[in-house]
Amino acid sequence: AAAAVVRACHAIKSSAAQVGALGLAEACERVEAVGRAAPDDARALDEPLEAVRRAVAAALASADATAAAARAPL
Repeated sequence: AAAAVVRACHAIKSSAAQVGALGLAEACERVEAVGRAAPDDARALDEPLEAVRRAVAAALASADATAAAARAPL
């Protein structure tokens, strides 16, 4: 299971970096590093995956705020 998560985070990291979501890319990089260091310990990924979740939540909140501001009347 940990290997699949590491592979997924590698793909997400690359895509995130390309679109400028650097916090998400960095969080995914941490997941990769932990996953490589402890490939048989899926629980070791709990904390770095929580960082990925927080990065995604922050990016979505920022995008939502930007969209709301764009819709606001001048």
